[in-house]
Amino acid sequence: MKNVVLLYFFRLHQSPGGAERMICTLANALVERRINVHIISLDALNESECFYPLSPQIQWHRLGKGSTFLQKIHRTSRLASLLKREKASAFI
Repeated sequence: MKNVVLLYFFRLHQSPGGAERMICTLANALVERRINVHIISLDALNESECFYPLSPQIQWHRLGKGSTFLQKIHRTSRLASLLKREKASAFI
């Protein structure tokens, strides 16, 4: 069984806060321990950049932002697809 951890955080795009720093630090430490790490956030799909450095081995899934009903349905669908595909050991 592969070790896969999914980490969720609301938004990482250019956010210099302490919680954002800790999620990035945790993700990088897990990668060093040979764990497959995915970060999931509600950042814009294409143009988001993380304020803190992330290992290139970390897969960052940006679910998109927006508050319309259709946008929420699309985000939920993308999240469900990701959870089904990765079969994570943990979702934090």
